[in-house]
Amino acid sequence: MDQVTESLLVRVWHSQILRDKELITAGGESFRVIYPGRTNSESGPDFHHAIIATGEGELRGDVELHVRSSGWQAHGHHRDPRYNGLILHVVMWHDKEGPTVLEDGKTVPVLPLYPYLEGLEWFSLLAAPDEPCHDLGARLGDGVVGELLDGAGEKRFRAKAGRFQAELAIKEGEQVLYEGMMGALGYSRNKESFEELARRMPVKVLEHIAHGASREKRG
Repeated sequence: MDQVTESLLVRVWHSQILRDKELITAGGESFRVIYPGRTNSESGPDFHHAIIATGEGELRGDVELHVRSSGWQAHGHHRDPRYNGLILHVVMWHDKEGPTVLEDGKTVPVLPLYPYLEGLEWFSLLAAPDEPCHDLGARLGDGVVGELLDGAGEKRFRAKAGRFQAELAIKEGEQVLYEGMMGALGYSRNKESFEELARRMPVKVLEHIAHGASREKRG
């Protein structure tokens, strides 16, 4: 566990290993992860558009990860308004008492991952220092590697399904499908921009324009 890095925690969070499990924050609040969010390659929070279910309903927003909770202030995030959309601060170890305080004065809960990852062989191997992939694969065995890949694929599929299911609760099906298709057309670099375009120019508006153009052509 000595070689735990922030990039490793990002991979764990994105892997969906914790999805649907009851998680407990450092403050004692319980919640479940519906969708971990989308990785952010730019400056700002590590994940955007995450969805978590609490006893008071669903929360949507950003997620930031650190090896230790003290990294929040060490990195100066408490002075950065780009992090004011945060709903959860995920860490390996919680070494600073209390919740995380945002730039606008609001607080968000801290989730320590250590209790959920301790004892997992695959995580211990990933956290081992400087082990080549082929050596790691040899230690795990083909069967375990295959199971990990299958599990990762299934969890990725379930994550996407969970996101669409959550969107269907507040939007019409054709709009959800339209936004999903636009996001896919944008690939990784322009995914969010294409989805934002789909939200600003809803499919109903496009249908109305298309029907109007069709009537003019017939006229």
